[in-house]
Amino acid sequence: APSALFARFEKVPIASASLGQVHEATTKDGQRVAVKVQHHDIDETVRLDLKTIRRIVGIVQWFVPVQGLDGYYQQIKELLKRELDFTLEADNIEKIAKNFSPEGRVLFPTPLRELSTRRVITTTFVDGKKLGDIAALDKMGIDKKELASRLVRAYCQMIFVDGIYHADPHPGNILVGSDGAIVLLDFGAVAELSSEMRE
Repeated sequence: APSALFARFEKVPIASASLGQVHEATTKDGQRVAVKVQHHDIDETVRLDLKTIRRIVGIVQWFVPVQGLDGYYQQIKELLKRELDFTLEADNIEKIAKNFSPEGRVLFPTPLRELSTRRVITTTFVDGKKLGDIAALDKMGIDKKELASRLVRAYCQMIFVDGIYHADPHPGNILVGSDGAIVLLDFGAVAELSSEMRE
């Protein structure tokens, strides 16, 4: 039960997606955290979805013999397997975060390994407004052009310099701190590039 591990655990999630949901909590030592928990039936849901995708691929190949469709299916299967392992997500956060200097104004939640498993990931709570909340950014006095430029630079660094990048950059996964810092969330989808591809 959450009460055994946390001093406070909000039952109503602050965010929800297809694989899991995020709850705000406080650790026993008073630290504010975000706890992402997989939906209890997600393994079965993914198994059925993959079965359906496999059937669709088979039907499409029967009518239109397209080369490489089976490869796409295998990629989807591998991606879902990786996204369901929150240990890998914690690894991804740490790998990418270490490539950014603290003064670079790109922030990351820090995984708390002692409160995380394959199906639950607990991280420090990082405040901010969603990137797409233009009214909130204006109210905070954020220079949107400068912010966009820093965001593009951060992605260019991840892709062209570091070779490992946050691969799900929708506005819900990017926050803007009160000081204009960029906060990247949700590292379930991360891609790595070889040096040849980066070149």
